[in-house]
Amino acid sequence: MFKVYLIISSCLAFSNVSAQQVELLYNWNDTTLPPTSAYNNTYNEVWGFEQNGREYGVIGSTMGTHFFDVTDKNNVSYVDFVPGKDQGPHIIHRDFHDYNGYLYMVSDEGASSLQIVDLSYLPDSVHIVYDSDQLVVRSHNIFIDSLHAKLYVCSGDLYVYSLANPTNPTLFTTIDLPWSVHDVYVRNDTAYVNDGGDGLYIYDMSAPSPNPLNTLSFYPQKGYNHSGWLSDDGSIYIFADETHGKQMKVLDVSDINNLTVRSTFMTMTDPFSIAHNQIIKGNYVYVSQYFDGFRMYDFSDPDNVIEVGSYPTSTQPVQNHMYEGAWGVYPLLKDGKVLVSDMQNGFFVLDVSNVLTSTSKIEIKHNVTIFPNPSNGVFKINSPTNMIVDVFNCQGQLVLQHLPLKTSLTIDLSSYPKGVYLLKMQGEVKAVIQKVIVQ
Repeated sequence: MFKVYLIISSCLAFSNVSAQQVELLYNWNDTTLPPTSAYNNTYNEVWGFEQNGREYGVIGSTMGTHFFDVTDKNNVSYVDFVPGKDQGPHIIHRDFHDYNGYLYMVSDEGASSLQIVDLSYLPDSVHIVYDSDQLVVRSHNIFIDSLHAKLYVCSGDLYVYSLANPTNPTLFTTIDLPWSVHDVYVRNDTAYVNDGGDGLYIYDMSAPSPNPLNTLSFYPQKGYNHSGWLSDDGSIYIFADETHGKQMKVLDVSDINNLTVRSTFMTMTDPFSIAHNQIIKGNYVYVSQYFDGFRMYDFSDPDNVIEVGSYPTSTQPVQNHMYEGAWGVYPLLKDGKVLVSDMQNGFFVLDVSNVLTSTSKIEIKHNVTIFPNPSNGVFKINSPTNMIVDVFNCQGQLVLQHLPLKTSLTIDLSSYPKGVYLLKMQGEVKAVIQKVIVQ
């Protein structure tokens, strides 16, 4: 029998450590494109890739797929457009993944299809080489395991196609799960399947008869299990539940038989804030958080995830039961470039290189001591250097501001509600983030 251990970290990520350092390089928004009637959204997913020594970004819209050359930070240019097989205000979802010089494109509405475009003609244009509904009519999301040349299609069940011939996919296997499969992340034939209200499934996909490895059905802050991404070393899977007010989860998968939720985190500008998609690069997870825009977190300490950057792609206030703002994020290009799609405001190219430089000064392991912790609300802090201390609650609200710490300080939170608080201790050359618990 598999075991699942839950370690609940009941506080949100620290907010706005260096949010001001994310720079907008480019924004494209074609106001002639029709929005949908669902959420007034014209745009959906974003993706990126390298081809012929240059970098590109794509964004989906109600009408099709738009291509941009983003190689030069100071000279982003619109390159080409591929019409969707079906178009119009009823098209809400498109999704993309590239492999071996081709881009694979799907939609989840209408009389759609699987489209494959040849990218070798770039930077001039892209060419459609496959557009058929014989294998795929509609799909919510796709993913490609490049190492094993397999295309995963989330279309109710999970369909897996061999890309031994990249322009002629052939069926490899199918998995029938209790819910309609929403998304999947795959590395080296191990598939992490986000199955909505039924949780997370993990499969060995090396053979046509998939082997179930484990299931995560119950976990803190559970909602609609939406999407996730695996850390570079394969030990951490960070996933989001597309449910208003639910935080993201840091899942330890180093032992696939003993899954451990180490912490939960998210910037909550409102009790109904909601995350959508996330991608990991290095020690950072890059997140599109609907109304809250682009968010960037450092998870080098999986038990204490901190926000290090943000950009407000949307100006809409958070609304329960609504889905507007940042849809997708793609941070896997060079030079600190991050691509973000906003459902109403289009294609964004951001620069996070300053964040990557400055966060090297943020130390999670440090010589600051706080005791007792947990306590009844009275904490004593000792530090080898002078610092300024700010205290935040789990909603990211500032509780106590600019308390001087000159090697020793006592903080009294006994009059505040019981729970977890975050201390941001800022010195001349470093910042320390620490959780304290009031019992």
